[in-house]
Amino acid sequence: YILHMANFHAGWRALVDGVDTSIMKVYPNFQMIPVKAGDHKVIFEFKSVYYYIVLLHIFSAGIGCIVLLFWLAAHKRIKVK
Repeated sequence: YILHMANFHAGWRALVDGVDTSIMKVYPNFQMIPVKAGDHKVIFEFKSVYYYIVLLHIFSAGIGCIVLLFWLAAHKRIKVK
């Protein structure tokens, strides 16, 4: 077994030699994956759905700012006396 001392979360994914492997939660809040004896390439990846939600909000805010700037530029009126 390999103990990964990071907080357990559903966004974690473990790959052993390129094969998706199940992650077990161990006390108090760490992660463990089963690995047979020998040399292996082990990768832990974290991808949370919240990351993509934040990116969507940032992108939407950026588009909104661009639209607002174009609207302000189109409706800017210079008063001449």
